[in-house]
Amino acid sequence: MGPREILRGRSAEHDDVGEDERNLDKYKQGGKRIDFTNCGVLERDPVLDSGAWVFSGTSIMLKQVLWYIAENHNLDETVKEFYGEVDREAIAEVLRYMGEQLSTKEP
Repeated sequence: MGPREILRGRSAEHDDVGEDERNLDKYKQGGKRIDFTNCGVLERDPVLDSGAWVFSGTSIMLKQVLWYIAENHNLDETVKEFYGEVDREAIAEVLRYMGEQLSTKEP
């Protein structure tokens, strides 16, 4: 699946992507919820996908980039596929943030 299909959200394999739509403030990963409010490279876009997390200054949704990486593309390929609108450092920052959040104990 290429970026055009991801951007349009028309991938048959990803039709059931309602988790972050149902749970707008947090992204569920392995049973733990990640709150992206303090991740400096992301912001909410109320127009896109009912308030999806997007990379700051773009309309590229976090879930699109994560799907692309999950399809076994490296960071450089991902940057290229999204036409450079999201840079490698921003993607790496989100992945580090997710790792930190997943490694912290919930209260």
